[in-house]
Amino acid sequence: MVNKKIKTKVYPNSKSGSKIFAKSLVNEINEVLFKKKYCLISIPTGNTPTDLYKELIELYKKKKISFKNILFFNLDEFYPISKDDIQSYNYYLNEKLFNHIDIPKKNINMLNGDINENNINSHCISFEDKIKRLGGLDIQVLGIGQNGHIGFNEPGSLIDSKTRKVNISDHSLSIISNEFNNKNEIPKEALTMGVDTILSSNKIFLLAWGKTKSTIIGKTIKNKITKNIPATYLKNHNDVTFILDKYSSSKI
Repeated sequence: MVNKKIKTKVYPNSKSGSKIFAKSLVNEINEVLFKKKYCLISIPTGNTPTDLYKELIELYKKKKISFKNILFFNLDEFYPISKDDIQSYNYYLNEKLFNHIDIPKKNINMLNGDINENNINSHCISFEDKIKRLGGLDIQVLGIGQNGHIGFNEPGSLIDSKTRKVNISDHSLSIISNEFNNKNEIPKEALTMGVDTILSSNKIFLLAWGKTKSTIIGKTIKNKITKNIPATYLKNHNDVTFILDKYSSSKI
């Protein structure tokens, strides 16, 4: 396996990091749109990107970007869960971003957490095929779990993994439980973009804020590539940048 150096950008805090990265991301998107008709981008959910999405909305309002020719593919989704459930990532992305910008609904490609179990495999294959048919992802934005997962590619995930249904690790479930009012309602499975799919993107940015992410960021950057820390697979990519604050970067 190739073991390339990961670029890092460190900011004083998550607010300033999100603000500066939002402007950089808009520039990256506009650069792609200058070269071709549309830009394919995959984005994460959770607490990490909330300020980023606020900044993107502000930049849209200031006419620094239009999302009309951007095609979004979501990174992961709980299973089973309704898209209207307030805990779903579908609901999250609509509330935090899509409802506030000019993206056409037809350009939003979400993994369906409510799909019949018998149709999951074909749904995941269709999701992959659409990305490939459109020329592949231009930009992938990631978060990182405290155990090193990217998307819901938990420890043990293989580098050639595709979009699929997975079990959520006990470690991740314990963290997710803080977000659910009823602990019994937490889905134990998820649909996730695969590691291979993530690595197929032209550019990858990983966001991590706060002390709780410092240990895994340190391990990801310092350790050799291992399936036990899926984020280390990013070292196989030519163009990866970690966007950090002084807290999450404290162990690198």
